[in-house]
Amino acid sequence: RHVAKFKLNMAATPNMGNRMLSVLRLVFDYAVEQQLVDSNPCVGIKRHPEAKRPRYITDAEMAAVRAVVSPRMQLMIDLLYLTGQRIGDVLALRRGAILPEGLAFKQEKTGARLALAWTPALRQCIDDALALHGDLPRVTIFFGRGSKPADYRTVRDQWEAGCVLAGVVDAHLHDIRAKSLTDAKRQG
Repeated sequence: RHVAKFKLNMAATPNMGNRMLSVLRLVFDYAVEQQLVDSNPCVGIKRHPEAKRPRYITDAEMAAVRAVVSPRMQLMIDLLYLTGQRIGDVLALRRGAILPEGLAFKQEKTGARLALAWTPALRQCIDDALALHGDLPRVTIFFGRGSKPADYRTVRDQWEAGCVLAGVVDAHLHDIRAKSLTDAKRQG
């Protein structure tokens, strides 16, 4: 009953409530496994229904943000849009994933592997990203300090700063993926 009450208390923020229920479920799974408790009280508690984000970034809004961010961020925005991949998958894209036939992704969330065939725009974006840093020996296409993959928080902060400068309101970095998929669907 405590977990059910917790769920009800989180009704105002269903997405966060569901994330917290997931963590609680995992903690109790561990506790059951370690024989600290007899059962998982989260079993049988249904998740809150989550509404999909209705925000669509227009071409003009994306162009406005691109115009005020760094060249590196412009390339990230382009690659996110051209591939329709999750942010983490694009940031972790390795140079070894650049194949003669296209780009190879292993999606972190699902583990699925996929290959995207080259288009002129995708090829140009990758060539520009590689040229941005010259011949520096790096593992990933986009990197941060110490040759590590670019940090999500840093990229998100750069996107948000670009939105403020461009006067674009309520646009999340994740919305680029939704735009990419929506535009692809509209094009058939």
